[in-house]
Amino acid sequence: MLKKKCTFDKLVGNIKQNVMEDLLITTNNEFDIQRKVIAFSTQSSWKVIPHASVIYEADLTEFYTTYKKLKNELLIKFNGKKKFSLNTILLKVFAEGFLASPVLNSTIKYSSFFQTGKIDIQDSVNITVPWELEDGKTTTIVIHDVGKKSLIELIDEIEMLRMKTENTNFTELLYRVALKDTLNKIKSFDISVVKRLIAIGSGKNKVNLLKGKKKKEYYDIPQEFRLTEKDIMSGTVIVSNIGSTFNGFKGHIGLLNVIAPQILAIGVSALEDRVGIINHSNEIGIRKILPICLTMDHRALDFNHFIPFFRKLDEIFSSPEIIYSW
Repeated sequence: MLKKKCTFDKLVGNIKQNVMEDLLITTNNEFDIQRKVIAFSTQSSWKVIPHASVIYEADLTEFYTTYKKLKNELLIKFNGKKKFSLNTILLKVFAEGFLASPVLNSTIKYSSFFQTGKIDIQDSVNITVPWELEDGKTTTIVIHDVGKKSLIELIDEIEMLRMKTENTNFTELLYRVALKDTLNKIKSFDISVVKRLIAIGSGKNKVNLLKGKKKKEYYDIPQEFRLTEKDIMSGTVIVSNIGSTFNGFKGHIGLLNVIAPQILAIGVSALEDRVGIINHSNEIGIRKILPICLTMDHRALDFNHFIPFFRKLDEIFSSPEIIYSW
């Protein structure tokens, strides 16, 4: 019986191989360091984190009107130099929500072997956001202290990050990020990441780093004018907004990767026009609804942790004049 099973498995394997050989490969793209870093972190997250999601549908009708009004006023006041999007002000909204439920802005330490865990609530709300680069690739960049910044300071911070990306060699930066992350894991006795260093530093997929004069010229750029490891690795929560990259997207995000040691990832979909009740009355009208997906590390969070967060967001969206105090 065992021999027959082995023969059958071998036959299936041969069929799969023949099918793959018959496929027409138009392009063969090896992973660059950016893809390697993303693949490693996302795959690792699915192996160790029990993900759970909830979809929050926010009514932004009044909030959106107030946001557009403030946006126009700032454009006039600063002669067009202070531009900001709905995504920018939503980061501030989420930071206010974290003040109402601080545990959402936490990091986790967990030992599967000893089945012990620890949640560290972070003082600073450092929001990691996906950032599209000039070459069309995407990386993630951290916006620091969003909760403590005014709206103008937040706008200026995002503009500064935009300038820094233009001066940043992302191959160099992501190599240093991967190296630092690997060394940190080795210090915590996680030697499984050693093979990542080997893959990056040797073989046909070896990363081509700057050398000689080009390397010196790059690292002579002051750190305040280029991105560093801190701008990639110090996030406490990630906020991904596909609505800002795909206007008119039909549908919503249902699940995201939570990247340890973070315990929360937020996905913002596109703003939708829907038929709904106006201001809790019996009248029906067109409402602007924003689906927001919150994916949690279920080891650290339960649904009840989101209740103060949702209540705070409901309060802001129903009384949007508060944004003038930001």
